[in-house]
Amino acid sequence: MKQLRVCTAVWLMLSMLLYPSSSSGDSNNINDGKSAVNARYIRTRTSYIDKAKYQPITVISSKNDLIRLQDNDFLNKIDKYSDDYFADSSLVIVRLTESSGSIGHSVESISENGDIIINRILPLMETCDMAAWCILIKINNKIKAKKYRIVFINISEIIKREGGKTVIDTVRTIDVMEDW
Repeated sequence: MKQLRVCTAVWLMLSMLLYPSSSSGDSNNINDGKSAVNARYIRTRTSYIDKAKYQPITVISSKNDLIRLQDNDFLNKIDKYSDDYFADSSLVIVRLTESSGSIGHSVESISENGDIIINRILPLMETCDMAAWCILIKINNKIKAKKYRIVFINISEIIKREGGKTVIDTVRTIDVMEDW
C-alpha cells in the first residue's frame, strides 16, 4: 500500500511538470521550445472519430479554405490567420481524438516527404475523459508536401522493479497513420 502511495505521489509531481495547465484551456503543447515546428494546439469539443466528416489531415492554403471548414468548435479561436498570413504559409490541421485528456502531444518535425512526427505522451495514469484536438502546423509554401501522414512516437510511462526498488520508466513505440 505504501508503494502505491509513493508511486501516486511521484506520478502527480511528474504530471504537474510534464503537463502544465494553460490559462486559456486550449493548449496541450508540451513542447520544450527546441522544436523548429510552429504548432498550435487547440482542444475542441468535437470528436473526430467520424473520418467521413472530418479528415484527420487537412491542408489550408487561404482564409476562405479555413472558413469553409465549418468547424465552429475552433473557428472563433483562429482569427489571427489572415490573407497576408497565407501569402507565404499554409496550415496543416491534424485532428485527433484521444481516449484521455491527459495524453499530451508535441509536434517534433515534418519531413520533406510529408511525415508529421508527433510525440504522443501516454502517462502512467490517465483520466477517463475523451479529448479532441486540432493541431495547427505552419508550413512554408515553398516546402509544402503533396501529401502528409502522421507518425506517432508513443512515449509510455511504465512501473518496473529494479534492484528491489519500484521505478517509473518510459517505453517508445511507433504507429503510422497512412496517407490522406
